Amino acid sequence: MPIAWTNAVVEVSNYIKPSQTARQRDWVALTADNFALLVDSAYTNYQKRTKDSGPFKIEVFVLAAKKERHTLPGTLRATASRIQRATATIDGYLAQRPKLQVGEIARTHWSISHARQPESCILTPPDTATFAQAQHLDAMLAEEKVEEESEYGTANVRIHGSREIPITFNIQEFRRVMPVPNYNLLASGVFSSFVPPQEPDEDVEDFDHASD
Repeated sequence: MPIAWTNAVVEVSNYIKPSQTARQRDWVALTADNFALLVDSAYTNYQKRTKDSGPFKIEVFVLAAKKERHTLPGTLRATASRIQRATATIDGYLAQRPKLQVGEIARTHWSISHARQPESCILTPPDTATFAQAQHLDAMLAEEKVEEESEYGTANVRIHGSREIPITFNIQEFRRVMPVPNYNLLASGVFSSFVPPQEPDEDVEDFDHASD
């Protein structure tokens, strides 16, 4: 049954799919002239359905304009050459401070972070939650490597309400009896797959940051 529409007010920026399989480039902009025709066509297709898909409804789409990208003043693009220079600078900084321990994960984050800073920026360890988390992961990785090298482990247990008694046990045998996988879940999962991002051989032309 045709549907009559009166006083339809349609924004030109609204689009409708002429069919269920229509691609985005085939969407049709709704206008006051084609609004009723397109809705009638959609309702006709709805009546031809073979399965109950609920009440008749029309999906209307709006294409939003791409948000203009703003870069903080002084922020640079972390290109391969800048990351390499930042890595060399950080290595020299750490060589003069042997007490400052920075693992591979935290060092990778630090290099990329410093590469975005202006050339005049003084090198200091990042005071961010991300860097702190990276250091924590490096510390956990170091502990897991030590545990992987050990065949035995010690745990405190209580027998019939007694005081805690340290008992040394074979780690692989304990995992077999529990049972749990015969490998460390962290060391064989998150940490084993960590590889510093591969730097491209050449910097890609970046027109958005041409003034950097």
